[in-house]
Amino acid sequence: MAHLAALRLNVSEAHQEEHRSATIALFVPLDVAEKIALPGFIPPEELHVTLAFLGELGQIDNPDMLKGVVAEFAKMTEPLRGRINSLGRFVETEGNEHAIYVGPDLKDLASFRQSLVHQLERMELAMPSEHGFTPHITLAYIHEDEPFPIESINPISVSFSTISVILGDERTDYGLGRQIVMSESQRESISLWLKRNGNE
Repeated sequence: MAHLAALRLNVSEAHQEEHRSATIALFVPLDVAEKIALPGFIPPEELHVTLAFLGELGQIDNPDMLKGVVAEFAKMTEPLRGRINSLGRFVETEGNEHAIYVGPDLKDLASFRQSLVHQLERMELAMPSEHGFTPHITLAYIHEDEPFPIESINPISVSFSTISVILGDERTDYGLGRQIVMSESQRESISLWLKRNGNE
């Protein structure tokens, strides 16, 4: 089991700006997210690893160009595989809110992100962050006086096959390594067809 560690980071501001900002992230596959999500906190479908926080949505002059760059980047990369095997918390430096998170240990994540950052820099997109890159999946935000909702985790395997651009409340997914990304309705249609034809 992995046990709790603490780092100091301003988490309130990022939490509040989440739905009016521009972000590039890896969303946790739902089957894994449902196993690590904490009841009553961030829902499984919202769990993700932030790769690049690009600031306020209004700072993005050309959203289509941003999406295009990420789409091309996705084609040149491969899915990321590894394990979620650490647990920690970010301690608010100016307030009283803590973020509880789990950490993914993914092969090639550092070079993957650095390549992405390089592509973003070519677009002259700055990433307004005062902190280094600490890969994490936030599970909950709690008050400093609240008891921790989790003290340890069992390591779990995970594979990220898509990269996402989030602009406000709009999310666009791109398959890594030229994979086809289907909508939920498309997956349901294929599943129904397979059942009707005795293939599932």
